[in-house]
Amino acid sequence: MKNETLTMMVYANENRNVLQRLTGILNRSRLDIESLNLGRGNGPNDWCFHVSVNTEAQVLSRIAKQAERIVGVTSVHCSSQLFRRSFRQEDTSSEEQNPQHVSHAQQLIRANFR
Repeated sequence: MKNETLTMMVYANENRNVLQRLTGILNRSRLDIESLNLGRGNGPNDWCFHVSVNTEAQVLSRIAKQAERIVGVTSVHCSSQLFRRSFRQEDTSSEEQNPQHVSHAQQLIRANFR
């Protein structure tokens, strides 16, 4: 298989734990990460992590399977045809999300990828 730019969208109902765990998975995988962005999801406590990597489809599929086991993740979608599924977990988030948390999450992203 050849390397190509693939994307993975990780939707979650909280951002701190998911961001730390997701960046840990990505750092351990030593992928050629092109971008990792945090955005708002559909609901007030929904977050979307958009990851763009240059890798083989099988590698991204393996990472997506790890990401879906993170507590707080509600669904994972990949551009790879090898991984297409979504699921729901119980909402374990008790804190209300606000723009301050977005700023904190973006600082964590920058710190984890230096």
